[in-house]
Amino acid sequence: MRNERDSKGRLNVRTKTYQWLTGLVGFGFVGGAIASGCGGGSSDLGTALVPAIGFASPTQITSGSSAITLGSRASGLAAALTTPDMRARIEGILGAGDIADCFADTFNFQFQVNDAECYGPQLVYADHPGGSPTMDSCGPVTPTPSGHSGCLPGRDLGVWSATNGTSGEACSAAQLNALVNGTAGAVNTGLEILAGVSCVLSNRGVDLPAAGSTLDVTEELDGVSEAITFTSASLERESVAHSSGGPIYKLTVAATVSGQEVHFTIRNTESASGVFGQFFGDIKQAAAAGYYGFSVVYSDDGELTSFEMRSATTPEDAGRTNLIGTDNRYSFATFLAEGSGQPDNSNARHMIATVDNGTGAGTVNFAWQAGGSDDNTRVFRAKTAALAAATAGYAYFGFGPAINSASVGTIDGMCCNWAGPGASCTVGARNSANVQAQSFASSGGVLTPSDSKITYAPTNNCDANSAGTFKYAIPAVWNGSGSSVSATNVTNNLTSQTQYGAVDTLTAPTF
Repeated sequence: MRNERDSKGRLNVRTKTYQWLTGLVGFGFVGGAIASGCGGGSSDLGTALVPAIGFASPTQITSGSSAITLGSRASGLAAALTTPDMRARIEGILGAGDIADCFADTFNFQFQVNDAECYGPQLVYADHPGGSPTMDSCGPVTPTPSGHSGCLPGRDLGVWSATNGTSGEACSAAQLNALVNGTAGAVNTGLEILAGVSCVLSNRGVDLPAAGSTLDVTEELDGVSEAITFTSASLERESVAHSSGGPIYKLTVAATVSGQEVHFTIRNTESASGVFGQFFGDIKQAAAAGYYGFSVVYSDDGELTSFEMRSATTPEDAGRTNLIGTDNRYSFATFLAEGSGQPDNSNARHMIATVDNGTGAGTVNFAWQAGGSDDNTRVFRAKTAALAAATAGYAYFGFGPAINSASVGTIDGMCCNWAGPGASCTVGARNSANVQAQSFASSGGVLTPSDSKITYAPTNNCDANSAGTFKYAIPAVWNGSGSSVSATNVTNNLTSQTQYGAVDTLTAPTF
Protein backbone atom coordinates (compact mmCIF):
# COMPACT_ATOMS: atom_id res chain seq x y z
CA MET A 1 0.00 0.00 0.00
CA ARG A 2 1.36 3.42 -0.92
CA ASN A 3 0.44 6.73 0.76
CA GLU A 4 0.41 9.87 -1.37
CA ARG A 5 0.02 13.60 -0.74
CA ASP A 6 -2.68 15.71 -2.35
CA SER A 7 -2.24 19.25 -3.66
CA LYS A 8 -2.31 20.62 -0.08
CA GLY A 9 0.28 18.17 1.17
CA ARG A 10 -2.25 16.13 3.16
CA LEU A 11 -1.81 12.43 3.52
CA ASN A 12 -4.18 10.56 1.25
CA VAL A 13 -4.60 6.88 0.62
CA ARG A 14 -5.12 5.24 -2.72
CA THR A 15 -8.16 3.37 -1.50
CA LYS A 16 -10.55 4.24 1.32
CA THR A 17 -12.32 0.97 2.01
CA TYR A 18 -11.31 -1.14 4.95
CA GLN A 19 -12.79 -3.76 7.20
CA TRP A 20 -13.07 -2.93 10.88
CA LEU A 21 -13.06 -6.04 13.03
CA THR A 22 -14.73 -5.55 16.39
CA GLY A 23 -14.46 -7.59 19.52
CA LEU A 24 -14.78 -6.40 23.06
CA VAL A 25 -16.04 -2.80 22.95
CA GLY A 26 -13.35 -0.39 24.00
CA PHE A 27 -10.35 -2.59 23.23
CA GLY A 28 -8.77 -1.48 19.97
CA PHE A 29 -5.82 -3.84 20.06
CA VAL A 30 -6.99 -6.46 22.52
CA GLY A 31 -10.60 -7.09 21.52
CA GLY A 32 -10.67 -5.41 18.11
CA ALA A 33 -8.25 -4.97 15.26
CA ILE A 34 -7.95 -3.23 11.95
CA ALA A 35 -7.56 -5.32 8.84
CA SER A 36 -4.96 -3.25 7.08
CA GLY A 37 -2.83 -3.91 4.08
CA CYS A 38 -2.57 -2.90 0.49
CA GLY A 39 -6.32 -3.06 0.03
CA GLY A 40 -7.13 -0.81 2.98
CA GLY A 41 -6.98 2.89 3.72
CA SER A 42 -6.56 2.53 7.46
CA SER A 43 -3.64 3.18 9.77
CA ASP A 44 -2.92 1.66 13.17
CA LEU A 45 -4.95 4.25 15.13
CA GLY A 46 -7.74 1.82 16.08
CA THR A 47 -9.23 2.99 19.37
CA ALA A 48 -5.86 4.20 20.62
CA LEU A 49 -6.98 7.84 20.39
CA VAL A 50 -10.71 7.61 21.15
CA PRO A 51 -12.17 4.51 22.80
CA ALA A 52 -15.56 3.07 21.91
CA ILE A 53 -17.17 4.53 25.01
CA GLY A 54 -20.12 6.71 25.97
CA PHE A 55 -21.79 8.20 29.03
CA ALA A 56 -25.42 7.85 30.12
CA SER A 57 -27.54 7.44 33.23
CA PRO A 58 -27.99 3.90 34.60
CA THR A 59 -31.71 4.74 34.78
CA GLN A 60 -31.78 5.32 30.98
CA ILE A 61 -32.89 1.84 29.95
CA THR A 62 -34.32 2.59 26.50
CA SER A 63 -32.73 4.32 23.55
CA GLY A 64 -33.71 7.84 22.54
CA SER A 65 -33.99 6.57 18.98
CA SER A 66 -35.00 3.36 17.29
CA ALA A 67 -31.96 3.70 15.02
CA ILE A 68 -28.43 4.60 15.97
CA THR A 69 -26.83 4.33 12.57
CA LEU A 70 -24.50 7.02 11.30
CA GLY A 71 -26.27 10.05 9.95
CA SER A 72 -29.57 9.15 11.62
CA ARG A 73 -29.18 10.98 14.92
CA ALA A 74 -31.42 13.99 15.34
CA SER A 75 -29.92 17.14 16.82
CA GLY A 76 -28.77 16.48 20.39
CA LEU A 77 -30.06 12.89 20.42
CA ALA A 78 -26.78 11.47 21.69
CA ALA A 79 -27.81 12.65 25.13
CA ALA A 80 -30.83 10.35 25.16
CA LEU A 81 -29.10 7.12 24.19
CA THR A 82 -28.26 4.32 26.60
CA THR A 83 -24.66 3.49 27.44
CA PRO A 84 -24.57 0.45 25.08
CA ASP A 85 -26.09 2.59 22.31
CA MET A 86 -23.48 5.31 22.78
CA ARG A 87 -20.69 2.77 22.68
CA ALA A 88 -22.08 1.32 19.47
CA ARG A 89 -22.32 4.79 17.92
CA ILE A 90 -18.70 5.67 18.71
CA GLU A 91 -17.58 2.28 17.45
CA GLY A 92 -19.50 2.92 14.22
CA ILE A 93 -17.84 6.30 13.71
CA LEU A 94 -14.38 4.89 14.37
CA GLY A 95 -15.02 2.12 11.89
CA ALA A 96 -16.49 4.23 9.09
CA GLY A 97 -14.84 3.21 5.83
CA ASP A 98 -15.23 6.54 4.10
CA ILE A 99 -14.30 10.04 5.25
CA ALA A 100 -17.78 11.25 4.30
CA ASP A 101 -19.17 9.04 7.08
CA CYS A 102 -16.79 10.29 9.77
CA PHE A 103 -18.94 13.39 10.33
CA ALA A 104 -22.31 12.19 9.10
CA ASP A 105 -24.33 13.73 11.94
CA THR A 106 -25.49 17.22 12.82
CA PHE A 107 -23.77 18.19 16.06
CA ASN A 108 -25.61 20.12 18.72
CA PHE A 109 -24.23 20.61 22.23
CA GLN A 110 -26.90 20.11 24.86
CA PHE A 111 -26.23 21.87 28.17
CA GLN A 112 -29.73 22.77 29.30
CA VAL A 113 -31.51 20.59 31.82
CA ASN A 114 -35.21 20.47 31.05
CA ASP A 115 -36.57 19.13 34.31
CA ALA A 116 -39.02 16.27 34.28
CA GLU A 117 -42.61 17.50 34.62
CA CYS A 118 -43.00 15.68 37.94
CA TYR A 119 -39.95 17.27 39.54
CA GLY A 120 -39.77 20.47 41.61
CA PRO A 121 -42.79 22.47 40.36
CA GLN A 122 -43.49 26.04 41.38
CA LEU A 123 -46.01 26.23 44.21
CA VAL A 124 -48.61 28.88 45.05
CA TYR A 125 -49.39 29.14 48.77
CA ALA A 126 -51.31 31.09 51.38
CA ASP A 127 -50.79 31.49 55.14
CA HIS A 128 -47.46 29.72 55.41
CA PRO A 129 -46.73 28.81 59.07
CA GLY A 130 -43.24 30.27 58.70
CA GLY A 131 -44.58 33.83 58.44
CA SER A 132 -44.65 36.46 55.73
CA PRO A 133 -43.74 35.42 52.19
CA THR A 134 -40.23 35.85 50.88
CA MET A 135 -41.41 35.67 47.27
CA ASP A 136 -44.79 37.25 46.55
CA SER A 137 -44.29 37.34 42.80
CA CYS A 138 -45.53 34.26 41.01
CA GLY A 139 -44.04 34.84 37.59
CA PRO A 140 -44.01 33.39 35.09
CA VAL A 141 -47.57 32.17 35.82
CA THR A 142 -50.50 33.18 33.65
CA PRO A 143 -52.94 34.19 34.90
CA THR A 144 -51.39 35.61 38.08
CA PRO A 145 -52.78 33.61 41.01
CA SER A 146 -55.30 35.38 43.22
CA GLY A 147 -55.84 35.02 46.94
CA HIS A 148 -52.29 33.84 47.55
CA SER A 149 -49.59 34.93 49.97
CA GLY A 150 -46.64 33.99 47.81
CA CYS A 151 -44.96 31.40 45.67
CA LEU A 152 -42.20 28.85 46.11
CA PRO A 153 -39.80 28.70 43.15
CA GLY A 154 -39.41 25.47 41.24
CA ARG A 155 -36.39 23.18 40.93
CA ASP A 156 -35.81 22.81 44.69
CA LEU A 157 -38.89 20.87 45.76
CA GLY A 158 -37.62 17.45 44.78
CA VAL A 159 -39.74 14.54 43.59
CA TRP A 160 -43.24 15.98 43.68
CA SER A 161 -45.24 13.30 41.87
CA ALA A 162 -44.58 9.57 41.79
CA THR A 163 -44.70 9.34 38.01
CA ASN A 164 -43.77 11.63 35.14
CA GLY A 165 -46.44 12.71 32.66
CA THR A 166 -48.42 9.96 30.96
CA SER A 167 -45.50 7.55 30.48
CA GLY A 168 -45.77 6.09 33.96
CA GLU A 169 -42.03 6.53 34.42
CA ALA A 170 -40.84 6.90 38.00
CA CYS A 171 -40.15 10.58 38.65
CA SER A 172 -36.73 9.94 40.18
CA ALA A 173 -35.64 8.00 37.08
CA ALA A 174 -37.08 10.62 34.71
CA GLN A 175 -35.37 13.52 36.49
CA LEU A 176 -32.06 11.71 36.83
CA ASN A 177 -32.18 10.97 33.09
CA ALA A 178 -32.80 14.66 32.39
CA LEU A 179 -29.91 15.72 34.63
CA VAL A 180 -27.45 13.24 33.16
CA ASN A 181 -28.62 13.94 29.61
CA GLY A 182 -28.04 17.65 30.09
CA THR A 183 -24.60 16.96 31.53
CA ALA A 184 -23.38 14.12 29.31
CA GLY A 185 -25.08 15.42 26.15
CA ALA A 186 -22.36 17.93 25.30
CA VAL A 187 -19.64 15.48 26.37
CA ASN A 188 -20.98 12.67 24.19
CA THR A 189 -21.27 15.03 21.23
CA GLY A 190 -17.68 16.19 21.76
CA LEU A 191 -16.59 12.56 21.96
CA GLU A 192 -18.33 11.87 18.65
CA ILE A 193 -16.42 14.75 17.06
CA LEU A 194 -13.08 13.41 18.30
CA ALA A 195 -14.09 9.95 17.08
CA GLY A 196 -14.73 11.59 13.71
CA VAL A 197 -11.25 13.10 13.79
CA SER A 198 -9.74 9.69 14.54
CA CYS A 199 -11.83 8.23 11.72
CA VAL A 200 -10.47 10.78 9.23
CA LEU A 201 -6.89 10.25 10.31
CA SER A 202 -7.30 6.49 10.06
CA ASN A 203 -8.81 6.76 6.57
CA ARG A 204 -5.94 8.99 5.49
CA GLY A 205 -3.32 6.58 6.71
CA VAL A 206 -1.92 8.69 9.54
CA ASP A 207 0.14 6.46 11.80
CA LEU A 208 0.59 6.79 15.52
CA PRO A 209 3.62 8.90 16.48
CA ALA A 210 6.64 7.61 18.33
CA ALA A 211 7.06 8.22 22.05
CA GLY A 212 7.71 11.89 22.77
CA SER A 213 6.61 12.97 19.27
CA THR A 214 3.76 15.26 18.16
CA LEU A 215 2.11 15.47 14.75
CA ASP A 216 0.28 18.54 13.47
CA VAL A 217 -2.75 17.04 11.72
CA THR A 218 -4.71 20.26 11.12
CA GLU A 219 -4.47 20.04 7.35
CA GLU A 220 -5.68 16.45 7.35
CA LEU A 221 -9.03 17.77 8.67
CA ASP A 222 -9.48 20.54 6.12
CA GLY A 223 -12.90 20.31 4.48
CA VAL A 224 -13.99 17.05 6.09
CA SER A 225 -17.22 18.53 7.51
CA GLU A 226 -19.52 21.32 6.43
CA ALA A 227 -20.49 22.00 10.05
CA ILE A 228 -16.99 21.97 11.56
CA THR A 229 -14.00 24.18 10.81
CA PHE A 230 -10.84 22.89 12.45
CA THR A 231 -8.42 25.66 13.43
CA SER A 232 -5.81 23.37 14.98
CA ALA A 233 -5.34 19.69 15.72
CA SER A 234 -2.41 17.74 17.08
CA LEU A 235 -1.68 14.11 17.83
CA GLU A 236 0.93 13.28 20.46
CA ARG A 237 2.37 10.22 22.09
CA GLU A 238 3.53 11.20 25.53
CA SER A 239 7.07 10.29 26.50
CA VAL A 240 6.04 8.48 29.69
CA ALA A 241 3.77 5.45 29.59
CA HIS A 242 0.66 5.00 31.73
CA SER A 243 0.96 3.15 35.04
CA SER A 244 -0.86 0.23 33.40
CA GLY A 245 1.97 -0.06 30.90
CA GLY A 246 0.13 1.29 27.87
CA PRO A 247 1.28 4.26 25.78
CA ILE A 248 -0.61 7.53 26.33
CA TYR A 249 -1.89 9.20 23.17
CA LYS A 250 -3.15 12.77 23.32
CA LEU A 251 -5.46 14.28 20.71
CA THR A 252 -6.09 18.04 20.95
CA VAL A 253 -8.53 19.92 18.73
CA ALA A 254 -9.70 23.53 18.42
CA ALA A 255 -12.62 24.11 16.08
CA THR A 256 -15.78 26.01 15.32
CA VAL A 257 -18.81 23.74 15.36
CA SER A 258 -22.02 25.24 13.95
CA GLY A 259 -20.81 28.69 15.07
CA GLN A 260 -19.58 27.62 18.51
CA GLU A 261 -15.89 27.67 19.41
CA VAL A 262 -14.71 24.44 21.05
CA HIS A 263 -11.48 23.14 22.57
CA PHE A 264 -11.24 19.40 23.22
CA THR A 265 -8.43 17.21 24.53
CA ILE A 266 -8.46 13.48 25.11
CA ARG A 267 -5.65 11.47 26.72
CA ASN A 268 -6.20 7.77 26.25
CA THR A 269 -4.33 4.54 26.86
CA GLU A 270 -5.01 0.86 26.28
CA SER A 271 -3.36 -2.05 27.96
CA ALA A 272 -4.09 -5.63 28.96
CA SER A 273 -5.85 -4.32 32.09
CA GLY A 274 -8.25 -2.02 30.25
CA VAL A 275 -8.81 1.42 28.79
CA PHE A 276 -8.10 4.56 30.82
CA GLY A 277 -8.38 8.20 29.92
CA GLN A 278 -9.28 11.83 30.41
CA PHE A 279 -11.49 13.93 28.18
CA PHE A 280 -11.81 17.66 28.90
CA GLY A 281 -12.48 20.97 27.24
CA ASP A 282 -14.80 23.91 26.80
CA ILE A 283 -17.51 25.19 24.48
CA LYS A 284 -18.09 28.90 23.98
CA GLN A 285 -21.82 29.42 23.80
CA ALA A 286 -23.37 31.86 21.38
CA ALA A 287 -24.37 35.46 22.20
CA ALA A 288 -21.90 35.86 25.08
CA ALA A 289 -23.73 33.19 27.07
CA GLY A 290 -20.52 32.01 28.67
CA TYR A 291 -18.16 29.05 28.58
CA TYR A 292 -19.35 25.53 29.26
CA GLY A 293 -16.40 23.61 30.68
CA PHE A 294 -16.27 19.89 31.40
CA SER A 295 -13.99 17.02 32.27
CA VAL A 296 -14.33 13.23 32.34
CA VAL A 297 -11.97 10.70 33.87
CA TYR A 298 -12.82 7.15 32.82
CA SER A 299 -11.70 3.55 33.12
CA ASP A 300 -13.08 0.55 31.22
CA ASP A 301 -12.15 -3.04 31.99
CA GLY A 302 -14.26 -4.45 29.15
CA GLU A 303 -17.26 -5.20 31.37
CA LEU A 304 -17.72 -2.04 33.44
CA THR A 305 -17.06 1.62 32.73
CA SER A 306 -16.40 3.92 35.68
CA PHE A 307 -16.25 7.66 35.23
CA GLU A 308 -16.28 11.00 36.99
CA MET A 309 -17.84 13.90 35.09
CA ARG A 310 -17.65 17.57 36.11
CA SER A 311 -19.13 20.60 34.36
CA ALA A 312 -20.37 24.16 34.81
CA THR A 313 -21.05 27.32 32.85
CA THR A 314 -19.23 30.54 33.66
CA PRO A 315 -19.52 34.03 32.16
CA GLU A 316 -17.47 34.81 29.09
CA ASP A 317 -15.43 37.45 30.92
CA ALA A 318 -14.29 34.78 33.39
CA GLY A 319 -12.18 33.38 30.55
CA ARG A 320 -11.58 29.77 29.63
CA THR A 321 -8.00 29.15 30.69
CA ASN A 322 -8.88 28.66 34.37
CA LEU A 323 -11.64 26.10 33.79
CA ILE A 324 -9.40 23.03 33.73
CA GLY A 325 -6.97 22.41 36.58
CA THR A 326 -3.46 21.02 36.41
CA ASP A 327 -4.91 17.54 36.97
CA ASN A 328 -6.97 17.93 33.76
CA ARG A 329 -10.23 17.93 35.75
CA TYR A 330 -12.74 20.77 35.70
CA SER A 331 -11.98 23.18 38.54
CA PHE A 332 -15.03 24.64 40.27
CA ALA A 333 -13.00 27.62 41.52
CA THR A 334 -13.99 29.93 38.67
CA PHE A 335 -17.65 28.94 38.99
CA LEU A 336 -17.63 29.56 42.76
CA ALA A 337 -15.90 32.92 42.34
CA GLU A 338 -18.75 34.17 40.17
CA GLY A 339 -21.18 34.19 43.11
CA SER A 340 -24.57 34.06 41.45
CA GLY A 341 -23.26 31.69 38.85
CA GLN A 342 -24.65 33.73 35.99
CA PRO A 343 -25.48 33.18 33.16
CA ASP A 344 -28.81 31.53 33.90
CA ASN A 345 -29.04 27.77 34.36
CA SER A 346 -25.35 27.63 35.14
CA ASN A 347 -25.57 24.83 37.64
CA ALA A 348 -22.30 23.15 38.48
CA ARG A 349 -22.65 19.38 38.15
CA HIS A 350 -20.65 16.50 39.55
CA MET A 351 -21.31 12.86 38.71
CA ILE A 352 -19.57 9.60 39.46
CA ALA A 353 -21.00 6.44 37.93
CA THR A 354 -20.20 2.80 37.29
CA VAL A 355 -22.14 1.30 34.38
CA ASP A 356 -22.33 -2.18 32.86
CA ASN A 357 -21.16 -1.94 29.25
CA GLY A 358 -23.67 -4.50 28.01
CA THR A 359 -26.84 -3.55 29.89
CA GLY A 360 -26.34 0.10 30.89
CA ALA A 361 -27.33 -0.73 34.49
CA GLY A 362 -25.22 0.55 37.34
CA THR A 363 -24.76 3.06 40.14
CA VAL A 364 -24.63 6.86 40.09
CA ASN A 365 -23.98 9.66 42.58
CA PHE A 366 -25.14 12.91 40.95
CA ALA A 367 -24.94 16.36 42.60
CA TRP A 368 -25.64 19.84 41.26
CA GLN A 369 -25.35 23.31 42.74
CA ALA A 370 -27.32 26.39 41.67
CA GLY A 371 -24.74 29.16 41.54
CA GLY A 372 -21.45 29.90 43.21
CA SER A 373 -22.97 31.64 46.23
CA ASP A 374 -24.86 28.52 47.29
CA ASP A 375 -23.22 26.06 49.65
CA ASN A 376 -25.61 23.16 49.12
CA THR A 377 -26.10 20.58 46.40
CA ARG A 378 -29.22 18.72 45.32
CA VAL A 379 -28.33 15.05 45.05
CA PHE A 380 -29.65 11.89 43.42
CA ARG A 381 -28.16 8.55 44.32
CA ALA A 382 -29.45 5.60 42.31
CA LYS A 383 -28.75 1.98 41.53
CA THR A 384 -30.12 -0.31 38.85
CA ALA A 385 -29.37 -3.95 38.17
CA ALA A 386 -29.97 -6.12 35.12
CA LEU A 387 -32.18 -9.03 36.11
CA ALA A 388 -33.38 -12.03 34.10
CA ALA A 389 -36.46 -10.35 32.66
CA ALA A 390 -36.36 -6.73 33.75
CA THR A 391 -34.26 -3.91 35.09
CA ALA A 392 -35.03 -2.94 38.68
CA GLY A 393 -33.58 -0.37 40.99
CA TYR A 394 -34.07 2.45 43.42
CA ALA A 395 -33.14 6.09 43.91
CA TYR A 396 -32.86 8.60 46.75
CA PHE A 397 -33.09 12.39 46.61
CA GLY A 398 -31.99 14.95 49.16
CA PHE A 399 -29.51 17.74 49.85
CA GLY A 400 -25.77 17.51 50.38
CA PRO A 401 -22.54 19.48 50.80
CA ALA A 402 -21.19 22.05 48.36
CA ILE A 403 -19.94 21.13 44.90
CA ASN A 404 -16.28 21.55 45.91
CA SER A 405 -16.61 19.41 49.04
CA ALA A 406 -14.61 16.19 49.34
CA SER A 407 -17.90 14.44 50.17
CA VAL A 408 -19.88 15.83 47.22
CA GLY A 409 -22.43 13.29 46.02
CA THR A 410 -23.54 12.30 49.51
CA ILE A 411 -26.91 13.22 51.06
CA ASP A 412 -27.23 14.48 54.62
CA GLY A 413 -31.00 15.03 54.70
CA MET A 414 -33.95 16.81 53.14
CA CYS A 415 -34.75 20.50 52.83
CA CYS A 416 -38.54 20.61 52.90
CA ASN A 417 -38.74 24.42 53.28
CA TRP A 418 -35.93 25.59 51.01
CA ALA A 419 -37.20 29.03 49.99
CA GLY A 420 -40.39 29.65 51.95
CA PRO A 421 -40.98 31.97 54.91
CA GLY A 422 -38.77 31.20 57.90
CA ALA A 423 -36.70 28.79 55.84
CA SER A 424 -33.80 27.22 57.71
CA CYS A 425 -31.90 24.36 56.13
CA THR A 426 -28.13 24.07 56.09
CA VAL A 427 -25.50 21.37 55.87
CA GLY A 428 -25.69 19.38 59.08
CA ALA A 429 -29.02 20.96 60.06
CA ARG A 430 -31.55 19.74 57.50
CA ASN A 431 -35.31 19.87 58.01
CA SER A 432 -35.23 16.07 58.13
CA ALA A 433 -32.47 13.48 58.34
CA ASN A 434 -34.60 11.32 56.06
CA VAL A 435 -34.84 11.63 52.27
CA GLN A 436 -37.16 10.96 49.35
CA ALA A 437 -37.00 7.43 47.95
CA GLN A 438 -38.44 5.41 45.08
CA SER A 439 -38.04 1.82 43.99
CA PHE A 440 -38.86 0.84 40.43
CA ALA A 441 -38.93 -1.96 37.88
CA SER A 442 -38.93 -2.12 34.10
CA SER A 443 -42.28 -1.96 32.32
CA GLY A 444 -42.88 -1.07 28.69
CA GLY A 445 -39.38 0.28 28.22
CA VAL A 446 -39.40 2.64 31.21
CA LEU A 447 -38.73 2.33 34.93
CA THR A 448 -42.09 2.51 36.69
CA PRO A 449 -42.38 3.03 40.46
CA SER A 450 -42.88 0.02 42.69
CA ASP A 451 -43.00 2.09 45.86
CA SER A 452 -42.60 5.79 46.66
CA LYS A 453 -41.67 7.61 49.87
CA ILE A 454 -41.77 11.18 48.62
CA THR A 455 -44.51 13.00 50.55
CA TYR A 456 -43.80 16.10 52.65
CA ALA A 457 -45.09 19.62 53.24
CA PRO A 458 -42.90 22.67 52.43
CA THR A 459 -42.38 23.61 56.09
CA ASN A 460 -39.46 23.46 58.48
CA ASN A 461 -40.68 20.21 60.04
CA CYS A 462 -41.88 18.72 56.72
CA ASP A 463 -45.47 18.42 58.01
CA ALA A 464 -48.63 20.52 57.83
CA ASN A 465 -51.61 20.60 60.20
CA SER A 466 -55.09 21.05 58.71
CA ALA A 467 -56.15 22.92 61.87
CA GLY A 468 -54.33 25.91 60.39
CA THR A 469 -55.09 27.78 57.18
CA PHE A 470 -51.88 26.92 55.31
CA LYS A 471 -52.59 25.67 51.82
CA TYR A 472 -50.61 25.25 48.61
CA ALA A 473 -50.95 23.90 45.09
CA ILE A 474 -49.23 23.98 41.73
CA PRO A 475 -50.31 27.05 39.67
CA ALA A 476 -52.65 25.09 37.38
CA VAL A 477 -54.56 23.65 40.33
CA TRP A 478 -54.57 26.95 42.23
CA ASN A 479 -55.88 28.90 39.26
CA GLY A 480 -58.48 26.25 38.65
CA SER A 481 -59.69 26.10 42.22
CA GLY A 482 -58.77 29.50 43.62
CA SER A 483 -59.92 30.04 47.17
CA SER A 484 -61.46 26.56 47.26
CA VAL A 485 -58.04 24.92 47.64
CA SER A 486 -58.29 23.10 50.94
CA ALA A 487 -56.08 23.64 53.95
CA THR A 488 -53.31 21.08 53.86
CA ASN A 489 -52.89 18.14 56.22
CA VAL A 490 -49.62 16.31 55.51
CA THR A 491 -47.52 13.93 57.56
CA ASN A 492 -44.32 13.23 55.70
CA ASN A 493 -43.25 9.72 54.79
CA LEU A 494 -39.62 10.53 54.10
CA THR A 495 -37.35 7.59 54.83
CA SER A 496 -33.78 6.41 55.28
CA GLN A 497 -31.20 5.97 52.53
CA THR A 498 -31.37 2.20 53.00
CA GLN A 499 -35.15 1.84 52.57
CA TYR A 500 -34.76 -0.27 49.42
CA GLY A 501 -31.05 -0.99 49.68
CA ALA A 502 -27.94 1.14 49.96
CA VAL A 503 -26.35 3.05 47.10
CA ASP A 504 -22.59 2.83 47.15
CA THR A 505 -20.60 6.04 47.59
CA LEU A 506 -18.39 5.92 44.53
CA THR A 507 -14.79 7.02 44.20
CA ALA A 508 -13.65 8.75 41.03
CA PRO A 509 -11.31 6.75 38.83
CA THR A 510 -7.77 8.02 38.44
CA PHE A 511 -5.56 8.35 35.41
